[in-house]
Amino acid sequence: AWSSVKARATGLGAVSRAGSREEFISEHYWGYTRQRHGGTLEYRVEHPRWTVWSAELIELPPLDLLYGPALAIALKHPASAFVADGSAVSVHRGVRLR
Repeated sequence: AWSSVKARATGLGAVSRAGSREEFISEHYWGYTRQRHGGTLEYRVEHPRWTVWSAELIELPPLDLLYGPALAIALKHPASAFVADGSAVSVHRGVRLR
């Protein structure tokens, strides 16, 4: 089933501050995925830094159904909420990790 999150951006947008939660979440440049036959693939991701805005959460999906009751309690009151503008992303060929 589909789920959604609704948020309203507030204030002025800016590039996330170094060391902030917003930077930690939005500025990832490496990805990892498990392969069907075992092992892990590491791949590089490129995108410009994104503009972020603080946000008021308006609606969360039914967290207990998605993640179970224990994790739902922790997610119900997030430490931060933000909206990012996003951009085109380049994903480079992965390399298998040993």
